[in-house]
Amino acid sequence: MSYIEQGGGCLLATMSQEPVGFVAWREVGPAVAADAWELKRLWVRPQGRGSGLGRALTQAVLERAVAAARKAVYLDTVPAAMEKAHRLYLETGFVPCEPYNDNPIAGVAFLVKRL
Repeated sequence: MSYIEQGGGCLLATMSQEPVGFVAWREVGPAVAADAWELKRLWVRPQGRGSGLGRALTQAVLERAVAAARKAVYLDTVPAAMEKAHRLYLETGFVPCEPYNDNPIAGVAFLVKRL
């Protein structure tokens, strides 16, 4: 299931009619880049882990960004707390970038994928 509104959207993955994965995106705004999105809130419940669902949700956002003529997708994550997600992002082509928001969490890493 997907939900899209102007400036952002989300995808919900289900298994046996139960939510097992989620990802959202939104515009980052002209202060960062007028033609970019931010990937937000990727999660996969334990019963969906190891299935490739996190990669599929991430790829789905990237495909939508390309279709919407976005030039980049940004995200922030905490590698120490989300090691597998951080590795997934690097494997899908995200690279470190300068901070683009004021996330106060210690150890946050800022990443971007140019499209």
